[in-house]
Amino acid sequence: MARYPDGVKWLRMPRVVGVGVCLYLIVIGIAFTVLAQHRDRFLDPAVSSQGTVIRMEPVPYVGSARAPGTKGTRPAYAPVVRYSVGDKQYEYQPSHGTYRPRWRVGQQLTIIYDPSDPQGTARIRGEGKLLLPVIAGGFYACALAMGLVLFATRSIVQIDPGPASRVHPSAPPPAPGKAAHRRRPSVSQR
Repeated sequence: MARYPDGVKWLRMPRVVGVGVCLYLIVIGIAFTVLAQHRDRFLDPAVSSQGTVIRMEPVPYVGSARAPGTKGTRPAYAPVVRYSVGDKQYEYQPSHGTYRPRWRVGQQLTIIYDPSDPQGTARIRGEGKLLLPVIAGGFYACALAMGLVLFATRSIVQIDPGPASRVHPSAPPPAPGKAAHRRRPSVSQR
């Protein structure tokens, strides 16, 4: 196995694996970028309406599958917002909440929705606005860091093990399966 300077043993990662990890991170970052652009395309034709927070209900935290109020957990709260489109009234509640609610009962919020489906596409303006770009940026940053490590370590060379392990160029190669080793001098030769 190749020997590296004592301080850089962590650099033994094969280059192919490093490049593969970089490419994987870039592909995942592109996927999140596409999701963010898809969300932005939804927001372009979206119509807005003013809504009022009518109550706060316990819901799971973002990323949690636990039911609100499960033993040992503190509930997160999300607003239930009533808004009207034309002469119809609708209610919208985000699927996840926060421990410290940003909203109060009676507060006015802007709801955005697709006019063809005001109930199914409703969102609070700004909800989830930064999440997808931040996730994509994190994957890009990891790929950049990995690329910089690969670039910075490209010229690290192996340490010369010294003259004791050098084989004379005219010496025959060792037999397959047998290790080349020195013969110990006998007692009479010492």
